[in-house]
Amino acid sequence: MNDKDKQAFILYGSIAAVLGFASKLLYRPWIVSNALNDYGVQGFAPSFFYVAGACLLVVGFGSKNQVKDMLYAAAGATVYEVSQYFTSMTFDFKDLLAIAAGLGVALLLRKTILQRSCQNLINASDEDNATTDFQSIKT
Repeated sequence: MNDKDKQAFILYGSIAAVLGFASKLLYRPWIVSNALNDYGVQGFAPSFFYVAGACLLVVGFGSKNQVKDMLYAAAGATVYEVSQYFTSMTFDFKDLLAIAAGLGVALLLRKTILQRSCQNLINASDEDNATTDFQSIKT
């Protein structure tokens, strides 16, 4: 993985993390205080965004076992959500679905970024070979 890929993971992960904080600290209180119906988005958005952000940041900061570490990040969030069932905190099954969705989106983004990177390498290699072939014909 090259530096450009790492930067992309860190950028997308940071955006997702900021959206997670914003949805919990700004959006949720606004929806609740105004008694608006957002179909439960304020309930599960923080879980979705912070898991997606954590997974992407793990990859961006140089994880060797990327998928495994992404699964660990999602597992940690799952343990936290399930622990709410046994404590006085609020447990919501939708949060577990949001964690799974956040992990899924992060895995898809990882696959897309790495495929793009591989395609760029192939294209660069083809251009180098074409230049070399042309130069050998010319001489």
